[in-house]
Amino acid sequence: MTLGLAETRARRRSSHVFWGGLFRWIVILGIVAGAGFYAYDVGSGLARADLDELQNKVDRLSQDNDLLRKANAELQGAVRNANRTIAEWQSRYEAEVPDAAMARMLALVQARLDAGVEPDRVAFLIESATNERDCGEAPITKRFIVRTPIYTGASDSVSFAENAVTVTATGESARNAAGQPEAWFDPDQPVTVTFAALGGETTRASGVLPVHYSVVAGGQEYRFSLTKGESRAFVNVTGERCAYP
Repeated sequence: MTLGLAETRARRRSSHVFWGGLFRWIVILGIVAGAGFYAYDVGSGLARADLDELQNKVDRLSQDNDLLRKANAELQGAVRNANRTIAEWQSRYEAEVPDAAMARMLALVQARLDAGVEPDRVAFLIESATNERDCGEAPITKRFIVRTPIYTGASDSVSFAENAVTVTATGESARNAAGQPEAWFDPDQPVTVTFAALGGETTRASGVLPVHYSVVAGGQEYRFSLTKGESRAFVNVTGERCAYP
């Protein structure tokens, strides 16, 4: 009996140990599973939060991109409108604003009107103007010295048609190798030519030689061309008298 009781107790202890160990493993596995589930749930939540944040960023970027596209389209439209406006103003400017030759003609007409010439007289002269000229006499060429800041003296003027027009000119002094001014003019610099008509009317023309200019005096037109002379300090001037108008 004693032996049977001992075996029974031993089996009970073994059973208790087995079930106790199994229970501990079940508890441990439950804890591990719970921890894993918790970690999974937390990780899933974090992933969802990150995904939501990324989606929000994508939505914001998409909205910003839409706004940028809209702004770009508006800017392109504004540029097209500006280009059309510029083209329209350019066309109007070209149509309404005279070129240099026309502006000079208008200035001359206005100057004649301001001087008291009757509009009908100005209109008659314009209508009478042609490219054909009645110049019966042969051109005459003379030479004179161009005045400079350090030279004014003899031979600095010439006259045409019995002093009907007197021509003089001023220019910049030529300079030597040391940069010092010389008495004669520099033919590569602009000169100012003065045409003094008999009776006191004076006109001027400026530019680098050659210089071409026409003067009306005493009912005649005098056409002048000034070129560099063969000798320094001098210019040659060719004058031609023609019928006017």
